[in-house]
Amino acid sequence: MRVLTRAGRAGRPGRFPLLEVVVTVAKAPDPDRRRLVPGTQVEVKTRFDGRWTTGFEIAAADDDDRYMLRRRSDGTLLPATFSTRQLRRRP
Repeated sequence: MRVLTRAGRAGRPGRFPLLEVVVTVAKAPDPDRRRLVPGTQVEVKTRFDGRWTTGFEIAAADDDDRYMLRRRSDGTLLPATFSTRQLRRRP
């Protein structure tokens, strides 16, 4: 976020020209984005309409925070990996 402040006009003694103050805001970690362990029940965000779908659990995780999922109804592993942005813990 950039905030511009005016501290005076250039050329006036004892005054400063327009100053630019850069503020960095750190985001707190999202508790739903922390590392998920195998067996954790999750919801998956669908690509089609952005809704959250239930009925999945974490089967495995890699070092890049990508997850393999298992469908709970029949135990099938899904053929794709998912990022933490596509998953959330089931409430």
